[in-house]
Order: sequence, then structure tokens, then C-alpha cells
Amino acid sequence: MAMKRQLRVGIVGTGKMAKIRAEVMSGIEDVTMIAVAHGSPEADRTMRLVAFARQHGISDLDKWSIGDLEDAGLDALVVCSTAETHCDIIEEAAKAGVPYIFCEKPFGVAIPEIDRALIALDAHDAKLQVGFNRRFDPHFLELHEKVRGAVRHLEIVSLDPAPPSLENLTQDRALISETMVHDFDTALWFLGDGVDCISVRESCKNQDLKRAELYQIDAAVALLGFEDGETCTIRNHWGSPTGYRQEIRICDSNYEVWVTNSSDNGTSWLVGVCRMQSAALHKGFQDRYAESYVLEILAFLRSVREGGEISSGTAEQARQVAVLVDCARESAYLHGKSFNPLVQNHVAA
Repeated sequence: MAMKRQLRVGIVGTGKMAKIRAEVMSGIEDVTMIAVAHGSPEADRTMRLVAFARQHGISDLDKWSIGDLEDAGLDALVVCSTAETHCDIIEEAAKAGVPYIFCEKPFGVAIPEIDRALIALDAHDAKLQVGFNRRFDPHFLELHEKVRGAVRHLEIVSLDPAPPSLENLTQDRALISETMVHDFDTALWFLGDGVDCISVRESCKNQDLKRAELYQIDAAVALLGFEDGETCTIRNHWGSPTGYRQEIRICDSNYEVWVTNSSDNGTSWLVGVCRMQSAALHKGFQDRYAESYVLEILAFLRSVREGGEISSGTAEQARQVAVLVDCARESAYLHGKSFNPLVQNHVAA
């Protein structure tokens, strides 16, 4: 049997998501991980990179940085750095000839920089997958297959036990760009991309968030309307006393399907009411979506090996989500004013 060619996969970042991605890839026989530095070589950052590399068996430690990727011979790059660095790194990697790039959400923090990255990807025939992992969750996938094209109303609830640490909140209203962004992608995945109305209301009771340098919120509710009449409501809260909670409910005249957290029993289907839930809530997103992170990276690496297209979470899909995030933040700032993303498209070509 012919041996698989080793894939050289660079990884940028040393934080929580980088560790999750590295743990998955370290168990894949035909993947060799390469640590890629970015930014200035500060002592603290260098120490974190060394510790990260040792923990995950990464060699070639001090050899490669974003500026010299042309000589690294990478088959793919996995970007797990802070959000404000994403587009610059994607652009540099594409120009350096890296053919496949995986990037954690969000694609970027501003539409103009996202569009520059898209131009670079297109010009250099590079393909991008953005980390919207719910598209790879087995329960969400099964539900998506069962109701494809038949959803009229979608309800999504995302509750976290606590907000992220203040040092990790690099944008104002980070609840929208960090948490609700996933719900926007889920809504587009189930209902299509024709959102013509979005309205968001916000609040904040968390005293630490109120003292943050950037304006923050700990709760928000969004209403999305679609061109063909579908609707979606989204509720987010950082401060759930019962732990991490993720629900999605689909309502129709003939049935109601409710998925909360995960179920070892898989997905069943009933005319009337179908509930898929676990007995205990999860501690956090890493616990709830552990399997999806594995399946997501495996799908990406399959595209790399086969030289194929990205199956889900494409650059174009991620840009549509970024438009919704922009409109949501503006709507929240203006106390729920409705925006039409199809018009408010300081974004669309």
C-alpha cells in the first residue's frame, strides 16, 4: 500500500483554539505541524511559542514566520491568532503561495480588510475555510439534512456561564462578534443568505464588563428577516447560572424540532414534537463541540489532500456573516434600529 504524502501544515497562534486544533492534528499520521511566528519577537510571545511547540511535538520552531512563508513549503496554514491579525495573515499566506488556509472566526474585523483578503485569495488561487464549527456538529448536520429547504422559523439560544476575560475582548460589543457570530452563520446555513432585515437589542448587568475599557454587553436579542419570509430569533447571554447551553428550535405548522446541547441517542424525527437533549449541561463550548472540531479539521485536510474545494465555511459565507455582525453592532448601538444588510452593504460588490 502506498504511503500517504506528509502534509506540512503551519499553525499560527498559541491560545485556546490553537491548542484545540494542534491536539487534533497531532493525532493525524500524515500531518507534520510547523509553528509559524507572527508579529514582533517579544520575549513573552517567544516563550509561549516554545512552550506550545514542545507540548504538541512541533519542530522547526524558530525557522518560519509570516514574512518568509514562500520558503516554508506549506501545504496549508491554520490561523488561530487574534481576530485583528486574521486578514493580514491570510493575505500574506496567499501571496506566499500557501494553497489552503484555515482561519478561526471571524474572517476579519472590518469589511474592507476582508475584501482585500478575498482579492488576494482569488489572485493567487488560494482557498480559505473559516472555523464555523457548528456546520460539522453531527446533531446539527443531521437536523440540517432532515429539514433542508423546509424551515420557516428558527430560534437559537446561546448561553455561556461567564464572559471571556477582559483582555480577550478586543472589540466593543464583543458578545456579537464572539458569540452571536456563530448564530448568524447557523441561521444562514439553515435559511439561506437572503437576510433583508436585522434588529438587535442589548443590555449589560455584569459589573466587570461595565468597567471594561471598550463598551461591552452581556446579553442581546436579534431578529432576522429573510427575503422569502423566513424569520430567525437569536438570544445570547454571558452569565448562565446553569452552565453552557446551546439550543436550536425549528418551528413549522406540522412539527417542532428542538435540539439542546447534544444527545447520545442521535437525532430522531417525529411529527409533532421532537426533542434531542442531554441530561446535563456542558461546562463550555470545548466540551459541547469537541467532536465538531475534529470533523471540521478532517474536512479541511481532506480538501488539502484532494486538491478540492472547501466543503463548508467558505470565504464567501464568512463574509456574509461579517456583514450581519456589522449591521448587528450598528443596530444595537442605535437601540434596535432595523437595517437591511442587502442595502447597508458598504460591503457588497
